[in-house]
Amino acid sequence: MPEKQGACGTDILDLIIGMLIVSAASMTCLGLYGRRYVDRVPAATPYVLIMFAAAAWAVLYALDLLAPFFPQRIAYHNLRFLFLPYFSVLELWLVVAYVRKTEWLRRQWAALVLVIPVTATVLALTSSYHDLFRYDFWIDAGGPIPVLRYSESGFFLLYSLYSILLLLLAVAILVMETRKQGTLREKQTIILILALAVPTIINTSFQAGFTPVPGVNLTSALFWIPALLYTVALFRYRFLDIIPIARGRLIEILSKPVLVLDADSRIIDLNPAACTLFSLKPTSVIGKPVGEVIPDWPEFLSLCRTDRNKRTDLVLNGDAGTRYFIGTAELLLTAEGETEGRLIVLQDVTDIRKAEMALRESEETYRTIIDNMQDLFYRTDNEGRITMINASGARLAGYDSPDQLIGRNAAEMYIDPDGRRKFLDVLKKTGSVYAYPLLLRARDGSIRNVTTSSHFHRDPRGNILGVEGIIHDMTDQRHAEEALQIANRKLNLLSSITRHDIRNQLMALMTFLQLSKDTATEPAQFSDYLAQALKISETIDRQIGFTKDYEDLGVKAPVWQDISSCIGRASAGLNLQNVRIGVETHGLEVYADPLLEKVFYNLIDNALRYGGEHLTTITVSSRPAGTGLVLVFTDDGAGIARDDKPRLFDKGFGRNTGLGLFLSREILSITGITITETGVPGRGARFEMAIPAGGFRFEGQST
Repeated sequence: MPEKQGACGTDILDLIIGMLIVSAASMTCLGLYGRRYVDRVPAATPYVLIMFAAAAWAVLYALDLLAPFFPQRIAYHNLRFLFLPYFSVLELWLVVAYVRKTEWLRRQWAALVLVIPVTATVLALTSSYHDLFRYDFWIDAGGPIPVLRYSESGFFLLYSLYSILLLLLAVAILVMETRKQGTLREKQTIILILALAVPTIINTSFQAGFTPVPGVNLTSALFWIPALLYTVALFRYRFLDIIPIARGRLIEILSKPVLVLDADSRIIDLNPAACTLFSLKPTSVIGKPVGEVIPDWPEFLSLCRTDRNKRTDLVLNGDAGTRYFIGTAELLLTAEGETEGRLIVLQDVTDIRKAEMALRESEETYRTIIDNMQDLFYRTDNEGRITMINASGARLAGYDSPDQLIGRNAAEMYIDPDGRRKFLDVLKKTGSVYAYPLLLRARDGSIRNVTTSSHFHRDPRGNILGVEGIIHDMTDQRHAEEALQIANRKLNLLSSITRHDIRNQLMALMTFLQLSKDTATEPAQFSDYLAQALKISETIDRQIGFTKDYEDLGVKAPVWQDISSCIGRASAGLNLQNVRIGVETHGLEVYADPLLEKVFYNLIDNALRYGGEHLTTITVSSRPAGTGLVLVFTDDGAGIARDDKPRLFDKGFGRNTGLGLFLSREILSITGITITETGVPGRGARFEMAIPAGGFRFEGQST
């Protein structure tokens, strides 16, 4: 049982016991708080173990000083070595994790480092059986407080020296690595150095015999000092949230607003540029959730909570106007790949963005003008590859969109393989061309008659980059001109034929009239001649009526006509009775003389006249034929006799006027359409109209 001490000794003992209790409580609280970071911060595990070990040391030391019996004091003294030998090991572990050198934490190294601490623990717990560690325990009552004294073996001195060397190694690593990373002067680093140094200095001083209370090691009693330092580090500088390696990156990009967030999106650090942007003071926002500090910028908050490295455009609307940023989020990962925080960087690109928007607006206006042009706008590089073309150009070439032509060589569209070379030769000589004629081939093989007004496209220094210009499609105009020429020739021919036929009929009429005059006294003969004259008069009337049918032939230019609508108008003026007309052309349009409706009128009228009693259906359909199209007109009537087929389209052949099919052929031929009859006698008539490439299209298409 310890000897009694005076009043002064009691006061000192009470003070030391109180300090030990405070130290134990503070270290326990810090250890419990640090547990929340164990799964995602490498430095958290050794930190928590240090806190709990320090708390256990303080409790056991207090029990040692308060124990009433000598064996109990020895027992409490030895139990402290369940924790004391591992302080230096844990502090070395903490430093290695703090400087992100977790690859050094290998099992074989850990086993080697732990040999002496584990041996010390075993020898301390079995000290009553040997003198290899501490032995010959006794109570020294000479001071203000009775303390337990003992003798120390050579291994104990080795253990003490080993512990000091590990601590010195930890401090050396901390200084060297944080200096490399530019974080040596960071507050977190300085606080960590002080927190490690304070208990080490006190314990080393005690081992050397320097202590205010003889025989009392005040290290554990003064643990509240490093506890205070750790508290500042934890709650003021977020020591375990993000290690200061992130700060080095902040310094490198100090001109840009930068924030460091923990895994829970709390602000751990921010640079002056970020404070200026958000009008913040670091002391008032550190440790707060970013959503609480900056609540009115949803796009920015989304970036702050991303689970991957991300780069995105951000727009900030404020009193000073709209500002544009490129926001970057970089995940900060542990050695195990777990996310421990995010580095958020904002790059102000307001001036750049405004310039881009003005340029984009200009380009969009320019593009709108080009896209709405009916003519083709194009641009090629020096190799002839198309670099720009508008929608009209794509349609002219037979493509659905301009993108399908970008990168293709313009020479592919020329009919003449040397066409582009000839065009460029002229362009080089004159500098520019106006209404230069070209023949181009569309995707479907059709030929396009065009004219181009082009010039060389140059850069600001005058270097030729390629050719650009406008192409005007003259195909329809050229077709119309050719059709009108054909129509004029046909009109002249028909007029000549008709005049000749009428003149012949008039000569015959005059002959029969003269004969009638000469036989006026012969009733039978007179009547016969008069009948012949009447018949000739009817023929002349039909011929004059025919001139009415073809007087408009070729007068108007050919146009695109919808087959379904054309047939509908043609059949409206006929008595179809019970005959059904089926049109299966599905939006087909044909480029033909405006009298095309007359063609279908004649075909339907002939079918109704000569189809017979079995006629029930007339069908109009189409089918492709090479690059062209065949328009098929069929009926299920009596059909055309085989002997009549060769003369079917001759002028005057037939049982009525003999002019309907002849006129139909002439109308169609104006735009290069041919018509033939291919039906089987007795199985209905079948007229096939062959339309050349470029002479047909389907609704919504352009040629």
